[in-house]
Amino acid sequence: RTGPWRVTAAEVLEAVTSLYVDELQPYGRILLKRLGEHAVAKRVGQEAFAELRLRGLPLSSVPQIDKQHLRRVCERQNRTLRVVPEVGSEYTVLLVGRHPNFVDASSPRDAYPEELWAAMRAHFGPGGAGEDAPLPGGRYACAVALQARGPPFL
Repeated sequence: RTGPWRVTAAEVLEAVTSLYVDELQPYGRILLKRLGEHAVAKRVGQEAFAELRLRGLPLSSVPQIDKQHLRRVCERQNRTLRVVPEVGSEYTVLLVGRHPNFVDASSPRDAYPEELWAAMRAHFGPGGAGEDAPLPGGRYACAVALQARGPPFL
C-alpha cells in the first residue's frame, strides 16, 4: 500500500465497538491504535497476531493511518457515530444510542478490590509467574499485552 491507509466507515465502526467492549474511551489516538491492531490481525492472521500482542506490536507492523481522513469518516457517520471535541486536537468517537461506560484511567479513585492488587503483586513479585515477563511500554500497549497473557487475576 502506498501512502497512509484510508480507513472505511465499517472499519471505524468495528474498532469503536471493540473499544466499547473493552470499556476504553474511544479517543482519536486510541482509535488509531485499535485500527492498526485490526489491520495487523487481518494481515498476519489471528494466531500470529495473538503472539505479537504478547510482546507489543512493533510499530513497523502497523500501517500509517491518514488521521484527517479518519476524523472525516467519523464525522460523516452521524447516524451511528458522534464526534466529541476534547482538549486541543483530541476528540472522542461515541456510538449513537449506546451508553458510554468507560474506565477512567485518570481517576484517583481506585475501583478495584484489594484482592486484585494482592494477586497482581504475587504474580509479578519474586517467584511469581510474571516476575521475569517483560511488558511493553505505554499504558495501552501494556494493557493489551497483559490481556493477551490472561493472568489468573484478570
